[in-house]
Amino acid sequence: MYQLSAVMAWCYNWCLTRAESMPRWQGYVIEILAALGFIAVAILAPNWVLLTYWVIVCGPVSVFGAAHHSVWKKRDEIWRDQQNQLQKTKKLIGRSK
Repeated sequence: MYQLSAVMAWCYNWCLTRAESMPRWQGYVIEILAALGFIAVAILAPNWVLLTYWVIVCGPVSVFGAAHHSVWKKRDEIWRDQQNQLQKTKKLIGRSK
């Protein structure tokens, strides 16, 4: 059990470092391509191929999606805080004139 959790943590940390180094749109493209592939496999392939695709592709892509979401949520929060601070500074400068 410990080994499984160690592998899962390693996988998430690897996805987190990759998500930090790529633009937002690339993460969305990866998720959309995985979803389109799932739909294509669901329509064209037998059930065992669909199950295999779901385990091998959709599992890691969902882990990557969670890491990508957390990275960009943090970046958006930082940007929002900077904008709020900028507005406060502009108000203070405007009052002192």
